[in-house]
Amino acid sequence: MPKRCGYIYLFLSMLIFSTMEVSGKFISNDLHPLQINYLRFLLGGLTLLPFTVSHINTSGIKLPAKDIWAMVCLGILLVIVRKNTAAET
Repeated sequence: MPKRCGYIYLFLSMLIFSTMEVSGKFISNDLHPLQINYLRFLLGGLTLLPFTVSHINTSGIKLPAKDIWAMVCLGILLVIVRKNTAAET
């Protein structure tokens, strides 16, 4: 990846992350905080999915269906655990 491309990705991630609080103020009256977090994770995952699939296909990695389901279940479990422990603190 060229150095310029890395700077573009860094700028885009800073821009998107910094607008989260501002946009959260506008939608916090309409949506529950858990709904907002669900949408954040969903959009983030869907954004990263094409890059992940492309990398897996080009690198020749073989993932059995059993491993994919294990990763999905662990991801769901970790999101639930993380959100419950963050709500307590």
